Amino acid sequence: MFSWVLSNKKNRGPMWYIIAMIVIGSLFLFGIVTQLYVLSVVVILFAGTFLLIENNSSPITEIEISEKGLKVGENNYLWDDFVTFQMVEAGGSPVFLRFIPKKRISTVLDIPLNPEIDPDLIKNFLLAFFPEGKNVEISNSDALIYMSKI
Repeated sequence: MFSWVLSNKKNRGPMWYIIAMIVIGSLFLFGIVTQLYVLSVVVILFAGTFLLIENNSSPITEIEISEKGLKVGENNYLWDDFVTFQMVEAGGSPVFLRFIPKKRISTVLDIPLNPEIDPDLIKNFLLAFFPEGKNVEISNSDALIYMSKI
């Protein structure tokens, strides 16, 4: 019914990497100086994991919304897996879809919207399967993640 492709690559400039190295190096040195060696190890593990994920992730993700369910890359989700959905807005316009799962241990699924597809069409289609939660503004943490290009 609806499908679009998302680019997983963040457009980070050299300055982003310089600032990231300064922050990681500062935290590492702070851990050594204050004898918080575990902090230094955790910082290095975090940075290494981040680089591994960044370098080994696929450059694009295909999103498909159909009568059967939702397909995000290689993962398939049935509509029965979700309780509700929300349109998360920034500045009054929808930015991404948030799917709330039935199982408490499952993660909330956030999918960026394609600006070329009318969000009202997607919303009306999804209303046939489950109710819409209240539309929410983008949270401070989501805005920070978006701005910092993490």
